[in-house]
Amino acid sequence: MLIIGMNNCEKCAQLKEKLDAEGTAYDYMDFKQAPLGAQRKISRNFRTPDGAIDFPVVIEDREAYKL
Repeated sequence: MLIIGMNNCEKCAQLKEKLDAEGTAYDYMDFKQAPLGAQRKISRNFRTPDGAIDFPVVIEDREAYKL
């Protein structure tokens, strides 16, 4: 599992804390560090109704996003 988040994202920090407490393995990546193609695909697939990206983004299939 890969978590994509942003700096100072409270929901991202809460998810990481929850996964750590459960002992769930995950990798974390800052959205800005992701390759441009992956950023574009994430931007298209994880939008809220008002057009923002709904962080944190949980990616199960890294290959689909070239991560």
